[in-house]
Amino acid sequence: MAASKVKQDMPPAGGYGPIDYKRNLPRRGLSGYSMLALGIGTLFFGYWKIIKWNRERRRLQIEDFEARIALMPLFQAETDRRILHMLRENLEEEAIIMKDVPGWKVGPGWEGRGASHCRDRARGGGLLTAFYRKPGTKGVVGAGSSRGRLE
Repeated sequence: MAASKVKQDMPPAGGYGPIDYKRNLPRRGLSGYSMLALGIGTLFFGYWKIIKWNRERRRLQIEDFEARIALMPLFQAETDRRILHMLRENLEEEAIIMKDVPGWKVGPGWEGRGASHCRDRARGGGLLTAFYRKPGTKGVVGAGSSRGRLE
């Protein structure tokens, strides 16, 4: 038996064509310059919105302050009314407690003088100072003490 002759594969005449070995990916997204422009545009839009919101917030704050200023006399009157009510209750309680003491005047303020002649009157004390110096106001700083400490 004769050995059959093996035919070796050979390249075609003239050789093979060039092999394309580069990656051929499709172009994706925006270019660098357009991304930069988009980022700067977003930045300026954000700044504009912040400035706009700060102006609105400042306008609302001014409106709130004006409303507070307009209502300040009402709040002060309510506070004064509440203080006078508490002072009257203190004086009534003092009259009940000290009714058996001869010569006791209900309501003399500090050092035997009236509440309106209190030495703190020049600093805005007056009735409020007389209220805080009554013995029934324990726990309040300065109440019932000339040193201004809690007892």
